Amino acid sequence: MELVQKAGLSIEDTIRFHLVSKKCREERERAGLSIKDAARLRSVPQYGIRAVESVNIRNVAPLLLRNYLDLLGLTDWYSEWAHANAELARIQYAAQNQIVSGVLLLCRIVPAVTDV
Repeated sequence: MELVQKAGLSIEDTIRFHLVSKKCREERERAGLSIKDAARLRSVPQYGIRAVESVNIRNVAPLLLRNYLDLLGLTDWYSEWAHANAELARIQYAAQNQIVSGVLLLCRIVPAVTDV
């Protein structure tokens, strides 16, 4: 338990996210898609899909998760799950906003290169 906490993981969050992972895997398999197929359809790396399905919360990219949920038709289901697991969903949303904010900041710092 102490080792898990030192690594920055929450057992409770992992257990709660397990339902999302399981639902995604079941829906992907029901659709007859391999991990490779799903990754190709969403133009994301296979390791991102694996992170979602293996309950690897620390490596789940929030934008990838939303994109994957959309592919599987689980957006409404996830909204209900997020409502019931508001704190964990809020952490994922905050991570997504940090990524977007960082990209926007980088766009302001590095001027766009245009053809002259």
